[in-house]
Amino acid sequence: MLFSDLFAYLSNNTLSRAELSNSGKVRNIHYGDVLIKYGEVIDIEHTEIPYVADVSRLRKPDYLSTGDVVIADTAEDDTVGKAVEIINNSSIAVVSGLHTIPCRPKERFVPSYLGYYVNSAPFHTQLHPYMQGIKVTSISKGNIGKTYISSPDLEEQQKITSLLNLLSSRIEKQRQLVEALKSYKRGLLKHIFDDHYGSGWHEVSLGEISQITMGQSPDSASYNIDQIGLPLVQGNADITDGITTPQRYTSAPTKICDAGSIILSVRAPVGSVSWANQRLCLGRGVCAITAQNTKFLYQLLIHHQDDWKRIEQGGTFTAISGDDISSFKVSVPNKDTQSTISFFLSKYDAMEQREENVLRVLQRQKAALLQQLFI
Repeated sequence: MLFSDLFAYLSNNTLSRAELSNSGKVRNIHYGDVLIKYGEVIDIEHTEIPYVADVSRLRKPDYLSTGDVVIADTAEDDTVGKAVEIINNSSIAVVSGLHTIPCRPKERFVPSYLGYYVNSAPFHTQLHPYMQGIKVTSISKGNIGKTYISSPDLEEQQKITSLLNLLSSRIEKQRQLVEALKSYKRGLLKHIFDDHYGSGWHEVSLGEISQITMGQSPDSASYNIDQIGLPLVQGNADITDGITTPQRYTSAPTKICDAGSIILSVRAPVGSVSWANQRLCLGRGVCAITAQNTKFLYQLLIHHQDDWKRIEQGGTFTAISGDDISSFKVSVPNKDTQSTISFFLSKYDAMEQREENVLRVLQRQKAALLQQLFI
């Protein structure tokens, strides 16, 4: 059935993030949260949703009910069209905010079915021809109305949503486990490096205990995607989950580092730390660092990631220099304590990585089901 025939459009507001609050009487679904924070379904009773700071700014709002669908009409990429279905809302005042298209189905559906359906690949593919923009992508209400919704009978809808609900619940529990491990790791780093676990701690500069290689951009004419030369790491765009993932190669490498080196971002966002998993060419947005105990230094730099903000320079595009890095002060223990710390934290990281891998597998399984169940 045609989307515009199946749904009635509701009104939304244009309140910015700055006009929202942590408390109030009316909750507001912001498009940024639809894109990033929420899944396919949002349980109003059990989800943290920001409030409208000044309800007088609302003009004849349409309050959202169970079964309504809220679509994000703007994004920085083709995630535009990401949506959430409202469930479990019996009495809470909720409105649809900036850059959203709220819709109310005219027919009965099993709760959660529409949330999964409008986020499935088969439906999202229908949106691609209607997406507009270069730096910011958007889609209009009128063009969304040209898409089609298909649905089986209610019994079949129930089977589909029951399966996806179970998998979504498992994914959420796994996500919470991963977040708990990350939070505990931050606490471990603080205890170890701020409270000086072990013995022999003393202050040094990074230049005294490491070798630092600043990046330098090679000739752009040498860039290629045919794997000619060395992989090129230019900045955070070439890093995923703490591992270098270069997208381009260069046949004329300038500055080079070996696998196992620490890669430190020297341009916004300054201070991000990752591992070089292969021999690389270093662009000007990064530097490579090695030390006698590189694994210990990696953990130390992870702990100090936010401290670079004190010395970074520039306006919109901040940066740090080789001298900034070399003179950066840190406290380190004796060699035996360094080995103990790096061994323990490496084991912890491996455990955390295993749980993150489980989460990724579950997410891929869900994506495959969303593709297969709604063909």
